[in-house]
Amino acid sequence: TPFGYTITAKKTYDALCAAGVLKPRIKVRTDAEHKPIVTDGGNFILDCQCGVIPDAPKAAAHLANVPGVVEHGLFINKCRVVIIGNEDGATIYEY
Repeated sequence: TPFGYTITAKKTYDALCAAGVLKPRIKVRTDAEHKPIVTDGGNFILDCQCGVIPDAPKAAAHLANVPGVVEHGLFINKCRVVIIGNEDGATIYEY
C-alpha cells in the first residue's frame, strides 16, 4: 500500500532472500511520468526481479506473510505444463 510501502518493499526483499532467492531487485511500478501506478484497491505494485527461485512454494509462503502484500504473482500448484514460445518455436516444460 502507499502507506509504508518502503517497509513492505524491505520485508518483501527479506522474504525472498529467506526463500533462497539471491539478490532480488524490488522496485515500485511507475507510469511514463515515473509516478507510482495505483491499483483499483489503492495499492502500489512492487515488481520483483529474481534470477532463480529455488523453492517457489517457500517463496510464495514467505511473501504471503509479509504485511502489506496483497497478492503475489507466483502461481503454485496451478498448472503442470508451461509453454514458452520463441522465434524458433516453443519449449514445453512439464512438472
